[in-house]
Order: sequence, then structure tokens, then C-alpha cells
Amino acid sequence: MWLSKLKKTNKKEVSLNSKSIVRRINNILFGTGSYLNADALSKIEKILIEADFGYKITQELLSSIKNAKMDVNSNNIISPILSQYVKSILTPSIKPLENSFIHKPYVIMVCGVNGSGKTTTIGKIAYKYRNMGLKTLIAACDTFRASAVEQLGIWAERAKCDFFAGSENADPASVAYKALDKALNNYYDLLIVDTAGRLHTQNNLMAELAKIARVLSKQIPEAPHDILLVLDTTTGQNALNQVGHFLSLINITGLVLTKLDGTAKAGAIVNIISNHNNLKIRAIGNGEKITDLSDFVLDDFCAKISVT
Repeated sequence: MWLSKLKKTNKKEVSLNSKSIVRRINNILFGTGSYLNADALSKIEKILIEADFGYKITQELLSSIKNAKMDVNSNNIISPILSQYVKSILTPSIKPLENSFIHKPYVIMVCGVNGSGKTTTIGKIAYKYRNMGLKTLIAACDTFRASAVEQLGIWAERAKCDFFAGSENADPASVAYKALDKALNNYYDLLIVDTAGRLHTQNNLMAELAKIARVLSKQIPEAPHDILLVLDTTTGQNALNQVGHFLSLINITGLVLTKLDGTAKAGAIVNIISNHNNLKIRAIGNGEKITDLSDFVLDDFCAKISVT
């Protein structure tokens, strides 16, 4: 089958993918004289792999397509099969960000690789809770780059939240400890702890995440109450690799998905949850505005994949 010949998708193919997975499959089905012949199945497999569903899920979807009794004259043959499968995997894993906290201060630790949208996501989360009337403190624990502290400070100002930063090159765990101390002594409802944007392959920097989590738990045993991983959904299969690396060091409790407005790599999300079904999708962030944070709506996600 096509899988053994898989090559990198070029920009034109990505553009086609982003229109609709279902549309491309339907075009293949309408164009074959022998319904679901070997050539058609090979082309469908290619589309699903390009969308980063992964080998296992792709084979399961192909099996469902082959076994289904479908009307070839329908203009939307595949949508019900794909939507039902996606919903069966993702439905148990959708958990929006809390609207109230049992623990105060509630501690959210945010991590992610460079370019994932981590800093803007922190600003959006802080704005959401500040608008709910919660006293919120943002801690800048990315002390490796002065620009990172400055950028986060700008987002804290936009969100009208308090901001805590240590000196340049200070120990990130020490900054986190002092920030939580301030949150405890000044009765904050929420502390959001930023961490250094890093490649998931940088072991020494990744180990710093576990250290921050340990230090926070010394003051509040349950802290951090949430550890959110910000994922750029356009990275596809690489996003799955990132999740695995982060989970090997810290207890990621939820995902914030960014750049989900395109569906070229939509299968990656399904693939991630299928491999790590204890993870929860907490929110999505599309756009640069501070209000561009919303719950993950499964019906909307399936509709984008299935547009015909």
C-alpha cells in the first residue's frame, strides 16, 4: 500500500488537505469505476496518513469504510464514518478549563515547545479568569531569555493581571517558589506559572520542568493542580512525539490546542488521544487576540473535517 512510500507533503498538498479530508476521499470514491477497489483504498490510506491519523487508526478507518453499506450516489459518503470514529475517541477526553477552584491559590503550570503559542495562551487564560473576577498572578519562570519575560509581561498587562519575575538567569524553580509564596501571602485565587519554551529533545531543560513541579508541591502538596501542554496542531506527528517526551517527565493533565483553524493535520489530535487517553483537551486558541480562547467543541471539529 501507499504507506511504504510515504514522503513529506508539499505545500500544495497541505493546502488541499486543509479544505477537507472527507472531500478528498469522496472525490476518489466518485472517480473509481469499481467501488472501493485496491487503487481507491490506497489513495484513501494516503489521505488519512497525510492527515496524521497514524497507521493503526488509518487501518481501523479503512476497515470501517470497507465494511460499511454506503450509498455511492450520496454527496457525503464518508462523513458519518469519520465523525463517529473521531467522536468515539475524543468524547471522553474533553474537559474545559474550570470555572471555579476548590484550592486557592489554584496553580496552573504551562509548558510547550518554542513557537507553540505558549506565551499568548497564558495571556488568554489569565484574561479569562480575571474577567471572572479571580485575582490572578502570572509568574515568569522562563529565565533563560530576557525577551521571554518581557513578552509575558506585556500579556500580563493586557490581561490586567499581576506579574512576578525573577532576575535574568535566575533558577526557574526558585522563581516559581517565590511566586507561589507571594500568591499564598496575598490571597490570590490563581497562579499561572510559565516555563521556558524548549525543544522536547533538550533533556537538561526538560528536566527543569520536573524540578519546578517538585518545588511547587513543597508549599502546596497538590500543586501544580494543572499542568497544561500547549500544542501547535499543524506539527502533526511531531505533536505526538512532544506529548510522549513531556509525559515521561511530568504529569501533563491537559492540552491546549493552537492553530486548529486548519484541518490538514487534524488526525494528529485523534492519534494523540488514542495513545494517551488519560489526557484531556482543555481549550483551543486560534488567533492573536486575548479573547481568542475557547472550549473544544467536538461537533465543530468534526464539521471542519467533513466539509463537502
